[in-house]
Amino acid sequence: MAASTLRISRQRKELISQYATAAVFLYGIISIDEFVEVFNHYEETRTTSEEALLAMTRIAKTDDEE
Repeated sequence: MAASTLRISRQRKELISQYATAAVFLYGIISIDEFVEVFNHYEETRTTSEEALLAMTRIAKTDDEE
């Protein structure tokens, strides 16, 4: 499935965004692979780098987040 057609629920995008914000405060800048590793350690429903990047990009566009 192409990344542009991947559907991500609003709730999932917000969860990934919250993890991204926490990661910045805790670790500073980390790679997407490190982010996915942290996320997957704590969440039962795992993510991929593609989903995480897409979710963060979409939430940044719709919520004016950086």
